[in-house]
Amino acid sequence: MTDNVNHPKHYTQGGVECIDALAAATINLQGLDAVCTANAIKYLWRWGQKNGVEDLKKARWYIDKLVKENEVVEDKTQAEEKQFFMTAVHYNLNMWRDSGDVDYLYKAIAYIKAQIGVEEKEA
Repeated sequence: MTDNVNHPKHYTQGGVECIDALAAATINLQGLDAVCTANAIKYLWRWGQKNGVEDLKKARWYIDKLVKENEVVEDKTQAEEKQFFMTAVHYNLNMWRDSGDVDYLYKAIAYIKAQIGVEEKEA
């Protein structure tokens, strides 16, 4: 007799229980990243044993959600990096203007060169 509560057949194929694989796959993740990753794996794990294509669609939904959320975080990080760049350049140019210390000009130029390098890599 199968135990559909503790060890359901659709989560124990291949000698590995799905919950153990989920724990390993999400050990370094938190929050929504962990939830979406675990659910996508869960639905992929069982799709051939339980709900077929419906489970594949559910897995895709969680993967799409994970991608969308991480793109937002990536976009926010890029915006923050550009803001830091602009602030650093403006600060150093203003300090050069106010103090006459050419080292500030060199720092501003270094920030600009670094940003050009970043943008060339992204292109």
